[in-house]
Amino acid sequence: HAVLARPLRRAKRAVEADATLIDEAERLKAELEEELRERLYAERLERERVEREAATAELEAAITYAATSRDNASLVRALKRARKAVDVRSELLGRGEDLKMEIDAEKKAEREAAEEASRQRKLAERMERERVETQAATAELEAAVSAAETSRDTTWLVKALRRARRAAGVSADLLDRAESLKHEIDLEKKVAAEEARAAN
Repeated sequence: HAVLARPLRRAKRAVEADATLIDEAERLKAELEEELRERLYAERLERERVEREAATAELEAAITYAATSRDNASLVRALKRARKAVDVRSELLGRGEDLKMEIDAEKKAEREAAEEASRQRKLAERMERERVETQAATAELEAAVSAAETSRDTTWLVKALRRARRAAGVSADLLDRAESLKHEIDLEKKVAAEEARAAN
């Protein structure tokens, strides 16, 4: 029909052109255009059919694989292709969507369970670190109290008290004992210093 278009335009502009010939050319052009439309339509339908069959086969295979492997990566791709294809069975699309949702829910539950297990593990590790530190700080403070009671030197007692206050769960009675002992020794030193000054 493209071959006829230009000569037809020229013939219509020409003076005393053969009207019968022009009519015949226009009929032929219309027939060729209709044939082209029908051919293009048939080609489009064929392309759609081929793609529909390929997308359907891919989706069916992806559903079978995902149902056993519980991996929906190929299912996601196949669903995307099937949605774009023309007239893929809605029942098949529904099956694919349902399976995808099911696997997504499973993966979410697994992820949440793993996150909760990680939280519990970290909590247990922190509590264990705190327990070990409490025991160590308690032992250090008890040793510092015993040493200070005999030596009347608060150097290690001050350090042990600082550590014990930071630790969680050191006995309040032990802390009070240590604080009282420190106060007592400090008072003794103050009195001794004042007596020494008075003696001088």
